Amino acid sequence: MDIRRSRYFSVRFETRRLIALMLLALGAAALLIQSEARSAESFSGYPVPRFVSLGATNVNVRTGPSKLHPIKWQYVRLGLPVEVIAETQEWRHIRDSHGNEGWVFHTLLDGRRTVLITGDGTNRPVALREQPEGSALIIAVAEPGALIRLEECRKAWCWLAAPEAQGWVHRSLVWGVSQTEGRD
Repeated sequence: MDIRRSRYFSVRFETRRLIALMLLALGAAALLIQSEARSAESFSGYPVPRFVSLGATNVNVRTGPSKLHPIKWQYVRLGLPVEVIAETQEWRHIRDSHGNEGWVFHTLLDGRRTVLITGDGTNRPVALREQPEGSALIIAVAEPGALIRLEECRKAWCWLAAPEAQGWVHRSLVWGVSQTEGRD
């Protein structure tokens, strides 16, 4: 009777020990994945969050940071601004102007900045102005949805350059610029 008990106790103890080791390994793997996504500066050297643009016409957005993860959707607009909110060595977790999030391969992004003209919600064209002030001369207008290259921001205004025209636009009328970027 004592022999059975000790054998039973030994098997039960070993099973518990194995389960504990497996849980420990799973926890360590989860922490590694989290730290890899959070410590962005160790991978690209750029701050997170930051804005970039899509560097390809067709960009697959995945549910996780590998080709093993399924594709959620595909962007088909070269130059669309997105916000990098986390990164691993080869993958970037991005957010678009609608708040949609997913993972893209790093080579599909471009550091050249663009902004998306959003307007004031009335679907009216947005004025590009000669100076960074609301009363300045209007040089051109841009329709909501237009993509324009971002040159710089100063306080509440951003200098945009399109092939046809360039000018200042109030930052509240575009998406692709952080609220603190270019603040004096």
